[in-house]
Amino acid sequence: MHILGVDPGTQACGYAVITDAPELGILTMGVIRPRGHSIQENLVAVTAAINGLADTYDLVALGIERYVPYAQRGNAHTTERLLYLIGALLVTAAQWPRVPAISLWHAGQWRRTIGAGADKAAGKLHLEALFKRRFTTRGLHDMDACGIALATLMAVQDMEKLEELIG
Repeated sequence: MHILGVDPGTQACGYAVITDAPELGILTMGVIRPRGHSIQENLVAVTAAINGLADTYDLVALGIERYVPYAQRGNAHTTERLLYLIGALLVTAAQWPRVPAISLWHAGQWRRTIGAGADKAAGKLHLEALFKRRFTTRGLHDMDACGIALATLMAVQDMEKLEELIG
């Protein structure tokens, strides 16, 4: 099962594709850094890169971190840009040949789901232990994307178990 996690940003957008077979692992991860002169150019660049991942991997789910805190801190411009990007990602995923299950996660929520608590530093240590690797990228957008993908994988597995019980 291949899961895409996205830590959205119009200047730095983290992504990770993970798998659970034959064991938990990272297939690819990184940070998309669009260099457009407008929000529209950056949205096109990010969604094109995400579409490239969908073309390469048979994705069954997409997890996206959602941003409520920016609005609470009074940064309406950032919130608006991120909401445009999240909307563009959702529209993009709906057009893939196989529409994935979609999860939206708050930062503390996905960290708690994977068993790391709400603290970012604890989340980093937990993910490094699970994936048997160190995350060193400045900003850690790709690490967050791995955590989002892992929480989404766990949610998909829970749904499959529920379907088996009901089925």
